Order: sequence, then structure tokens, then C-alpha cells
Amino acid sequence: MNNEEAYFHKDDEVECRTTRFNKPVEVLQEICHEIEAIGEAFITNKGERIPFREDNDNSCFTFVISGHFSVYRKYDHLLMHSSSAPSLFGMVEFFQPRNAHYVLAETECSCIKVNAKLACELFTKNGSWEKICQIQVYFIQVLQTRDFQLVGVNAYLIIKNKLIELLQEPEDFRIKQSVLLYIQLRSKLSKSLISKILSALRVGGYIDMKKGKLIAVNHLPKDY
Repeated sequence: MNNEEAYFHKDDEVECRTTRFNKPVEVLQEICHEIEAIGEAFITNKGERIPFREDNDNSCFTFVISGHFSVYRKYDHLLMHSSSAPSLFGMVEFFQPRNAHYVLAETECSCIKVNAKLACELFTKNGSWEKICQIQVYFIQVLQTRDFQLVGVNAYLIIKNKLIELLQEPEDFRIKQSVLLYIQLRSKLSKSLISKILSALRVGGYIDMKKGKLIAVNHLPKDY
């Protein structure tokens, strides 16, 4: 038996399962339809930040119509969450401003921004706050799942969870991602530790990789 393979608890192998929440796409599209008449359309290029403020520094809500983006924690640039349109940003910063996060366009993103106060008046007029709550509940569930994956667990479990997460990304996104960089940006684990565990998983036949990209996840051990 290879020494790296022996690190894993083979008797505890488990199938790859994780919780996926249904994004309220229809609700998001309804909100987009409401604000597009009073909003300003714009394009955010790949690598640029998607703004939450208007040019006059007033708060705004930004709706992402198309494209792929990532949410980062500002103070250490930890990648918190990646997703694709449709999505709505700026709500938390308007009601509880902390300036703790930023959103980066991973591809060209088509967006609409609308003054936050005007949008709130419109939501009240149209009775749309229940829809807004559904959208915010989805975001809370996403962040709660991330905490379950990262808080109070060891390095192997973090890597295991991120491998499952990467496997569930859209294929056109996943096949372009370095597995090591994907995990490192989302965990701040050292590259040497990630490389060591990925190498052991490959040797044990638990994952398939090619040129640093994830091809398949087979059975992942429960522990390391």
C-alpha cells in the first residue's frame, strides 16, 4: 500500500453528498423587472468590482443580469462565495453598512443599479418585501452552509468540502479552475498542505485530476 494512501481511514469512506439550495430565480427575475424601469444599466468587465454605490456616493441596489461573480471578504480577500446571475446585491450594506465585502466580476457582467431609497419605496408600493425576504433567506442559507464547511473542522474536511463544491460548479467554469487555487482562495490554507492532501487523494484513487483541474470525485474518506 502506498504510504500516502495509508493516511486515510478507508473503513469510513462515504459517498460525496452536500446540501444544495434552490436559488429563487423566478423571484429574482420578478424583482429585476420591477427595478429596470427606474434603474441604470451598465457593464462590469472581468476583474472589476461590481459597485454598491452610485456615482454621487448614495447607496444603491445592484442587480446582476448575466455573468459569473465572486464575493470576497475585504480585510483578507477570502473568497466567500461564487455564483452566476441572476443576483441582487447592496441590501445588507444599505440597512447595516459595514463595508466588509466586495463583489468581483469573474466574467463580463451585465447589471442594473438603482438608488436604494427609491427601490425601497417601489418595493413597498408593489408589496414586494416578501420576495426580498426569500432572496435574503437564500443568501443566509448559502453563508450558513459555508460556515458548516469551514468553522471548527480540520484541514482535510475543509478540502473535502471544497472538492465537492467545485464538482458542483458549472462545467464550463470548473474545467478552467486550478483545484489548488480554488481551495486556497476559499480557505486560506497553505498551498503545501492542500497539495499534500490532493496528492494523497489522487494516489488513493479518490479523485481524478488532469493538469491541475478536477475531472471526477469518486469516494472521499470520512477522515484523514
